[in-house]
Amino acid sequence: MMFFLLLACLPFLHEYHSSITELRYKSKKQTIEVITSVFIDDFEKAVRKHAGNSKLTLDETKKYEAEVSAYILAHLKLQNAKQQTIQGTYIGKKMKEETFEIYIEFPAKNYSDKWRVLNDAITEIYADQINIINCFHNDESVGRKTMMFRRGASWDSLP
Repeated sequence: MMFFLLLACLPFLHEYHSSITELRYKSKKQTIEVITSVFIDDFEKAVRKHAGNSKLTLDETKKYEAEVSAYILAHLKLQNAKQQTIQGTYIGKKMKEETFEIYIEFPAKNYSDKWRVLNDAITEIYADQINIINCFHNDESVGRKTMMFRRGASWDSLP
């Protein structure tokens, strides 16, 4: 009897690995502003692996900002219409209860609907990691698009 009860509870014992990102094109500033929300423990494991530092601990301080910046910019990428990768600028992070909000900005001169995005953050740690991106054009929901990236995902077009 106990075996069947345990079997029934297994789906609820498994962790859910995900991130949610808001990507917003600002035509007046000609930038793409990005806010990504990731679970602290999952993100910390990924940054540790990327940095080769098993003792790295992320918190509200700026102690490992270079490592955080290097990791997120290596895994959340934008390409312009010519398929050239655009270099983003890491702005910082803010700690919430169980998550970090990470802020990035990309220059977006000559933005078109042929720009592409890829987010494979944390997929090297968890095979079931899902990265969801909600895209907006300026502050309007017009042109809004939602994308989902998993391990092995390829580039997707922005709206």
